[in-house]
Amino acid sequence: MGPGRTRGWSSRWLPQLLSAGGGLVISVSALFQESLLGESATPGAAELLTAVVMGLAFGALAGFLGARFAVILRANTPTPGPEGN
Repeated sequence: MGPGRTRGWSSRWLPQLLSAGGGLVISVSALFQESLLGESATPGAAELLTAVVMGLAFGALAGFLGARFAVILRANTPTPGPEGN
């Protein structure tokens, strides 16, 4: 039983939520970094909203795929054979 089960919540969505937050931070900071370095103008509301939605979507997708990959790696661990082989 995981640590979240004792409190009544499931930690199944944790990788997706954390990755979505990371995608959000990266996408928004990339826009402001471009504007601070003079490569583009300050992002407008439409551009900022697009970056937020895309960052959340791709971040959640990355978290989902990362969690599935971890399950596959745990499932494919070698089983110990009989001694002497």
